[in-house]
Amino acid sequence: MKPIKLTLSAFGPYAGVQTVDFTCFNGRGLFLITGDTGAGKTTIFDGISYALFGEASGSTRGGDGLRSDFAPHDTVTYAELEFEHRGQVYRVYRRPEYLSPKVRGEGFTKKPAVAELYYPDGRTVTKIGEVTKAVNDLLRINQQQFKQLCMLAQGEFMKLLLADSKNRAEIFSDIFNTGIFRRIQQELSIEMRTQSDALSAANAHILDNCHRIAVGEDLSESPNPLAAALETLNRDGVHTAPLVCEQLEWQINQDANAWDAINKRLDKLDKQSRELAVTLATAKETEKKLSELQAQRERSAEIEQNKQEVARIRTQITVLEHARGLAADYAVLNDARHRVEQYRTQAQHLAQQLSVCKQEAKQAQKAFDEQQKLQPQKQKLEQERIKLLNLLPQYELLAAQREKLANANRQLSNSEAAIEDGKSRVQQITEQYSQIEREYNALDGADGEYQQLSSLGRELEARIRELSELIKLLGTHRKQQQVIAQKQSEFELLSADYSQAKVAYDKAEIDFFCAQAGLLAARLAEGSACPVCGSKAHPSPAVLPESAPDQTQLERLKADRDAKSAVCMDAAQWLEKKRSTTDSLWDELTRRSAAAGLAADPEVINAALNDTSNQKEENSKAAATALQKAETRRKLPALMSDIRDKLQQATNVLTQQQDKHSALTAAVSAALAGEQAAAAAIPAELPSMDSANHQIATFANQINIMNQEYDAARDSREQTARRLGSSTELFKNARLSYEDAAQHLTELEHAFSDRMHQLGFDDEPAFEAALLPPTEITALRQKADALDALCRIWKETVQRLEKETEGKAAETTSLIKKLEEIEDLSARLREESGQLRARVGSNSRILEELRTKLAEASGLEQELLCVKLLSDTANGTLSGKKRMKLEFYVLAAYFDRILAEANRRLSRMTYGRFELLRREDDALSDRGLELDVLDHNTGKPRSVKTLSGGEKFKASLALALGLSDIIQRRAGGVSIDTMFVDEGFGSLDVQSLDAAINTLNELTGSDRLVGIISHVGELRDRIANQIIVQKTPKGSTLKVNID
Repeated sequence: MKPIKLTLSAFGPYAGVQTVDFTCFNGRGLFLITGDTGAGKTTIFDGISYALFGEASGSTRGGDGLRSDFAPHDTVTYAELEFEHRGQVYRVYRRPEYLSPKVRGEGFTKKPAVAELYYPDGRTVTKIGEVTKAVNDLLRINQQQFKQLCMLAQGEFMKLLLADSKNRAEIFSDIFNTGIFRRIQQELSIEMRTQSDALSAANAHILDNCHRIAVGEDLSESPNPLAAALETLNRDGVHTAPLVCEQLEWQINQDANAWDAINKRLDKLDKQSRELAVTLATAKETEKKLSELQAQRERSAEIEQNKQEVARIRTQITVLEHARGLAADYAVLNDARHRVEQYRTQAQHLAQQLSVCKQEAKQAQKAFDEQQKLQPQKQKLEQERIKLLNLLPQYELLAAQREKLANANRQLSNSEAAIEDGKSRVQQITEQYSQIEREYNALDGADGEYQQLSSLGRELEARIRELSELIKLLGTHRKQQQVIAQKQSEFELLSADYSQAKVAYDKAEIDFFCAQAGLLAARLAEGSACPVCGSKAHPSPAVLPESAPDQTQLERLKADRDAKSAVCMDAAQWLEKKRSTTDSLWDELTRRSAAAGLAADPEVINAALNDTSNQKEENSKAAATALQKAETRRKLPALMSDIRDKLQQATNVLTQQQDKHSALTAAVSAALAGEQAAAAAIPAELPSMDSANHQIATFANQINIMNQEYDAARDSREQTARRLGSSTELFKNARLSYEDAAQHLTELEHAFSDRMHQLGFDDEPAFEAALLPPTEITALRQKADALDALCRIWKETVQRLEKETEGKAAETTSLIKKLEEIEDLSARLREESGQLRARVGSNSRILEELRTKLAEASGLEQELLCVKLLSDTANGTLSGKKRMKLEFYVLAAYFDRILAEANRRLSRMTYGRFELLRREDDALSDRGLELDVLDHNTGKPRSVKTLSGGEKFKASLALALGLSDIIQRRAGGVSIDTMFVDEGFGSLDVQSLDAAINTLNELTGSDRLVGIISHVGELRDRIANQIIVQKTPKGSTLKVNID
C-alpha cells in the first residue's frame, strides 16, 4: 500500500481543508514531516490510519476528539485517502460522528459517521463495518498490524529495547499471537491428568473383576492354584493380575471337562427316555383312535342329510349360470338405451342454442349499422381538436410573460425585505461583538484547570477499570465455587448410588450361587450319596433362598453397577479439573488485589470502587465545567474575528441590495407590458392553457370512445355470424346421431327377447331376479363342495379307524413307571450340570473382561508415558533437559529473527561496533528474552541499559525496523510500501545522524516511501522532500516542499 493523496478537513489541529500530494515524492525515498511541537505532524499518519481503518493511532479518540476545535461550524470533518495497492488505485472516504451547532436556534445536532470505499472497477462499499472489513481483506492486515508495520512511534521501541524478559515476552506474545502455545501447554497438562485418572480407573476395574471370581471346590489334597493366585493378588497388587488370568483359565477348563462328562451321561438317559416315550405315545394313540371310531359311527344320520342338501344346491346353480350367460347381451341392450337418451337430450339443447345465436346475430348487425351513421360526427371533433393544438404555443408565450412579471415582482419584494434585514443584521452583529469580547476577558485561566482535572480523571478511570475487573473475577470465582459445591453434592449422591448398586450385585451373586446349592440339596435323600462330596449322611443341607435371582437378573445388576461406576469416575475427573481452574483464578485475584493495595474481599473492593466512582463523578463534573470554559475561551478569538468579517460583509451586502432595488423596479414595468401584449391573442372562452388542454383532452376522449364502440360493434357482428354457422352444423349432426341410435336399439331389443325365452325366462324381471353376482354363485358352489367333501371324509375316516384298530389293545401303566425312574435320575444330573455351567459362564465372562481391561490398562500406560513426556517438555519440567516452556521457545525464535534483521542495520549505523545478543545463559528459565549488546571494540557483551542516549536510539530504531520486517514476512502477502518514523533523532551526533539516514535510505529501496516525523533542525538540511506543518491561532496548515 502506498498513499497517493491525503485530504484532511477540520481534522485534529487542521481547521480547514489540507491536502498532502505524495506523488510529489515520486513514490520512493525519504521525506521529512517537520514543524513545531503540537502542530499536527503525527496527525498526518493518524489521518491515513483513520481513513483506512476508522481508527487513529490513538484508538481512544472518538469522532468529537478528531474534529478540529478551530473549524468553522459549517466545515465538515472528514479524512479522504487515495492510495495505490498492487498496481490498482483505490479511494476511501470517512467522516466521524460529531456534534455540530444547529443552523437555526440553539443546541447541537449529531452528524452521523460515513464511510465509503471506491474500487478501480467502479464498485462502491458504503457501510462503516463493511468498509473496514473490505480494507482489512484488501491489505490483509488490521489497524493494529498496520500501526506496527508502518509507524515506529516515539518512545515505544525504546521501551521494548530496555524491557526485561517478562515484559518483552508480553509484548511479543501480543504481536505474534503465541497464546496458542500457552494453551497447548495447559491442554497437555490436563490430558496427562486425564490419562492418569483413566489408568487408575482401569486398574480398579481389574481388581473388582478379580474379587468376583468363583473358585471351584478341589477334592484333591493339593491347594487350588486359582485361590493361591488370588491371595497373591490381594497381597502384591494389580500387577499380578496376569497370573490370576492364567489360573482362572485352568479352573474354567477343569469345570468344563466335568460338565462335559455329566452331559454325556445325560445324553444316554435322554435316549432311553425318548424310546420309552415313543412306546408310551403309541399305546396312548391306540386308545384315542378307538374312542374316535365310536364317535364317527354315531354321526351317520347327519351325513345323509348333507347329501340331500348337495343335490338341491347343484340344481339351483344350473339356473343361475344360464342367467349369467345372458348378462353380456343385457348390458349391451342397456348401453344402447342410454345412448339414445343422450342423443335425444343433446339435440334438444342444440336446437335451443341455435335459436339464441340467430337472435344475437340480428342484434349485432343492428348495432354495427348505428355506428356507421356516427362517423361524420367523429371527423368534425378531430378537426376541432387540431385547431386547438395549433393555439398551444401562444398559451406558452403568455405563461412565460406572466412568470417573468411574477418573478420581477417577487425579486422586488425580496430586495425590499433584504434591505430591512441587512440594516437589522449590522446592528445585531455590532452588539454581539461587544458581548463576546466581555466573555473572553472573564474566562482567563480555564485551560490550566481543565488539564489538571483531566489528568486526575484518567487516573481514576484506570483504577475503576481495575476494580471492576476484580469484582467480575470475584463473581466468577464465587460462581465456580457454587458449581463445585453443587457438583460435589451430586458426586456424593452418585457415589452412594454406586455403593448401593455394588452391594445389590454382590448380594445377588451370592444368592445366585447359593440357589444352585439349594437346588442340589432339595434332591438329596437320606441314605443316597451326595453328588458333590459322596457322603450318604446329610446333617445340614443347603437351604434354597426364597428370592434367588436368575442369570439374566444377575447380569442386569452387573451392568447397572458398571454404568454407575463409570458415571462416578467421570464426575470425579470433572471436579478435579474444575478445582484446579478455580484455584488458578483465586491466585490471579490475590495477586491483582494486592497490586491494587486491597484485600481480595468483595466488600473491601466494592467500597473502594464506590469511593473511586464518587470521586470520578465529582471530578468529571468539575472537568466538564472547566472544559466547557476552556473550549469556549479557545473558540472566542476566532469567533471575534469571524464577527468582524461578518460585520464588513453585512455592510457590503446592504449597499449591494440598495443598488439592486433600483434595477428591479425598471424590470417590473417592462414585464407588465410584455404580458398584456401576449394576452390579446388568446380566445375569451379559453383564457388559460389548462382550459385549452382540458378541451383538447375532451375531444380526444370522445373520439377514442367512438373508435372503441365502432370496433366493438364490428367484432361482435363477425363473432355472432361465426357462432350461428357452427350451431347450425352441430344441430344437424346431433339429429342424425339420434335417429341412427333409435333404430339400432329396436333391433337389439327383439334379439334379446328371443334368446331370453329360449333359456326359460318369461320376461326381463324374471331374468333380472336370477342374475346374481358371481360371488354368490361361487359361494353356493363352495357350500355344495364343502358338504360333499365332509361326507367323503367321514366315510374315509371310519374305514381308516376300523383298519388301524383291528385286533389292538393298549397298556400304559408299566411304561409310565419306568419313565419316571429315568427322569428322576436325569434331574439330579442336570442340577449338578447347571452348577458347573453357571460357574464356567460367570468365570469365562470375568476372564474376558480381565483380558480386555489388562490390554486397555497396558495401552493407557503407554499413552500416559507419551503424554507425560510431551507435557513435561512443553511446560519446561523435563528433568535433565533445558527447562524452557514452549511459548518462550517460540518467542525466543521470533526474537532471534528480529535481532538478525536489527543487527544488519545497527552494524551500519554504528559502523560495525555494536551487535544485539539474546542472553543464552538464561535459556534454562523463563528469562530467555533478556537482551545484551556486544561491543566489538572491547569484545565483551554488556546490558543494553549501559548504552548512551544516541546509541539507545540507534539500537531501538534497528530493533523496530527488524520487528517490522519480521511482522511483514509473517503476515504473508502483505504489501506495505510506506513507513513513518516518529522522533528520537535529537539525541544523535552528526555522524550518527548521517548513518541513521543512510540506513533509512537503504530501507526505501527502489519503490518505498519513508517519512520521518521530527522537529530536529539538522534533518531539514539533509532531507530535501519535506511536509512543513505550521501552527497558528486559527489552526494548523501544511505545505509540501520538494527538491
